[in-house]
Amino acid sequence: MKKKSLIILLSTLGGITITGVVGGAVTYKIVNKVDKSKPPVLVKQLKKAVYNDDKTECLEIGYFKNSHGEIQIERLPWTIKKVPKELPKQITSLNRAFHLNLNTQITNLDNWNTSNITNMEWMFTGAQKFNQDLSKWDVSKVTNMNSMFTNAEMFNQDISKWDVSKVTNMYSMFAGAKMFNQDISKWDTSKVTDMSFMFYEASNFKQNISSWNVSNLLRIAIIENGITYTGWTDFNKNAHPDFKGNKLPSFPK
Repeated sequence: MKKKSLIILLSTLGGITITGVVGGAVTYKIVNKVDKSKPPVLVKQLKKAVYNDDKTECLEIGYFKNSHGEIQIERLPWTIKKVPKELPKQITSLNRAFHLNLNTQITNLDNWNTSNITNMEWMFTGAQKFNQDLSKWDVSKVTNMNSMFTNAEMFNQDISKWDVSKVTNMYSMFAGAKMFNQDISKWDTSKVTDMSFMFYEASNFKQNISSWNVSNLLRIAIIENGITYTGWTDFNKNAHPDFKGNKLPSFPK
């Protein structure tokens, strides 16, 4: 009898994957030596950020080595309206960079060279007014866009030409992004394993993304409290009423 495999993920943020046999014993192996189920923490400060007196302008960007082995930007204050024209080349993670930022636009941000970035998770989470053109960004090395625009309520910019072909995590990416309704139908999503809650309460999004390749979405995932879900659970829950049916990808069965 031919064995069928299933994949179980212990955390929505990655970490240990377990490959088992349906109806048989489960075996496992550690795919990532670093436990990415936990948020990254500072391991070594490499440069401290410098700000003006009222912290509306970042004069020098700070960064540090984190527990995931990334060089992560130092989170900027909510009040930041202007950043340096150049992003330090050492930085590979923009995790939480503008989390809860209060502004509509951030001067110089659109010109950053992001070609070395691999992690953009939580980058604009809760930045409710943010709505800046980021179309020139090179995201071709990014693998993690988890919650990138979650509750960025006003964001509605054209990011259709972003190369997301290496992204594996789009969990909750546009959840609560109430104004977002851009055509991203041509995105290459073939490597994405988690799209759960991706458009949860994205009340304006109604584009046709039925052509997306979602063949690698996880069939079964287990959160720490034991609740099971798939890599597309609540994908469009409470989204625009027209965003359903033949506008959705053909999720695995």
